Amino acid sequence: MSTLRRLRTTVFVSIALGLLIIAVVTGSVLWNSYRSNRHALEERIAQLTQVLEEHTLRNIQAVDLLLQIIADSNAWQLEDHRPEYEDWLRSRLAGLPYVRAIYLVGADGFITQDTDHPNTPRVSLGDRAYFMVHQKNPDVGLHIGAPLQSRSVESLFLPLSRRLSRPDGSFAGIVAAALEPRFYQRFYAGLLLDPGDSLTLWYHDGTLIARVPDDHGLAGKQPPDLTLFPLGPGVPSAGTFIGNGLIGPGRDVMVGYRVLTGLPLVVSSSTPVTRHMTQWWYTAYAAAFGFLLLCILSVVTPVLIFRQVRERDEMHRRSLFLQKFESLGRMTGGIAHDFNNLLAAIEAGRTLIAKHADDPGRVREYARAVADTVEHGRKLTAQLLGFARGRQISPATASVNDLITELAPILRQAAGAGVRVEMKLAPDIEPCTIDRTQFGAAVVNLVINARDAMPDGGVVTIRTRMSRWSQEADSTLDPGDYALVRVSDTGTGIPDDVIDHVFEPFFTTKGDQGTGLGLAQVFGFMRQIGGDARIVRNRKRGTAVELYFPCNRTVEAPAEERLAG
Repeated sequence: MSTLRRLRTTVFVSIALGLLIIAVVTGSVLWNSYRSNRHALEERIAQLTQVLEEHTLRNIQAVDLLLQIIADSNAWQLEDHRPEYEDWLRSRLAGLPYVRAIYLVGADGFITQDTDHPNTPRVSLGDRAYFMVHQKNPDVGLHIGAPLQSRSVESLFLPLSRRLSRPDGSFAGIVAAALEPRFYQRFYAGLLLDPGDSLTLWYHDGTLIARVPDDHGLAGKQPPDLTLFPLGPGVPSAGTFIGNGLIGPGRDVMVGYRVLTGLPLVVSSSTPVTRHMTQWWYTAYAAAFGFLLLCILSVVTPVLIFRQVRERDEMHRRSLFLQKFESLGRMTGGIAHDFNNLLAAIEAGRTLIAKHADDPGRVREYARAVADTVEHGRKLTAQLLGFARGRQISPATASVNDLITELAPILRQAAGAGVRVEMKLAPDIEPCTIDRTQFGAAVVNLVINARDAMPDGGVVTIRTRMSRWSQEADSTLDPGDYALVRVSDTGTGIPDDVIDHVFEPFFTTKGDQGTGLGLAQVFGFMRQIGGDARIVRNRKRGTAVELYFPCNRTVEAPAEERLAG
């Protein structure tokens, strides 16, 4: 797998893991926020139903207190419809706006005292369930009956009643209060509910007493398929649940209810969950959209980047191919030029030999010139073969200081009479892996190049010192210790526009006098032994070449290992 492909796989795996972590964290935050909002909504519903319960209980207690006062006053003994007594009953109604009427019923089932008199028709109430309860059971205290339709004003009311008893305990009738459902409708409407909310008062069997905003014509009836009813022994006296709105259209509605303690009444409130969770849904949609956008960007951006990298690499490969093609052309031209020169010299020698065949002295002179030309061609061919196929090295451990000292006479002779060779060798040089023959050829080659760069004479300085490299400092050299050999001159230097090409095969700054293989062979030799060769720019004057030889390492080079990679 290529480096780019491995990098691409690593990047996409990292992105996938990052997106997974973001999704888990975002989902956890949203879920906790959802639960928090649901809990807040449940608390709101529970508090509202508690308010309704307390309000209804106070109303019932106030009515019951009045009923007890009347039951204990022996009012059953009064003559029917006594004006002053009915006026007293009406005065007590002023403080009970939720009670439409108070009336007393005799043992025969007919009304004896009534706040609606004389508008109440004379009819028997002996068939009413709340009358018969007290008639049959003297131990019943406050009784709250199911909602009934009034026979006098034809409106719905909730009967609250107590028994009237004679001194001997016999049944003397009942006293009853007609609780007004419309009062609760007005009270519920005044609580400033949010749109979609509802408040309801129920009888324990599921009969609807009062509801806001609309009872849908079901007041006094039992709506079908109620989630809340029937209330049995196993049902909690208070709670919340998600239902269908109980009455009318609704879906995903939160309902809270409370059973009034000791009374056959139930209060409930409901609100649409969706409306109260709207802000949460907006947040969830925004988070989902943001996460989707992040996913798209996380995929598209690396794809575009890798595409640009791939295009850049492709352009780089094309550039290298063109450079190699250019180098090949330059190499072909250089070889053709050199061999043309050799052939021209040989042809000239042959012509001169033929012309002066009768002069043995000149023939020998021309023959030596031809032989020198052939030898030059042989050396050029050997350089080409050595560069193309590589040479077998014989690595051995040696000190660069010792090798340079041994080469000193040869180096001074190679430098010529007008060039001074100075040697500054550090004493702490460690043994290195070196091929003696290749080392000598490389250093001599560098001294000759330095000499050619100083036509008017100058100084060639050969320095040695130890150098340590780490992976962070240089990625082309393996970490470790190196013996540095630096060959510098005081010549004309190398122009900036060509200094990066001096190690390229067949590149030369000497015109027709250079083959362009010397520095290429030096570079190939150094890389073959695990070292490196570098050109150092000198802003003032001259050029320096640095050779890095690995210390305390063994190099095993196969015979066909190539010097130029």
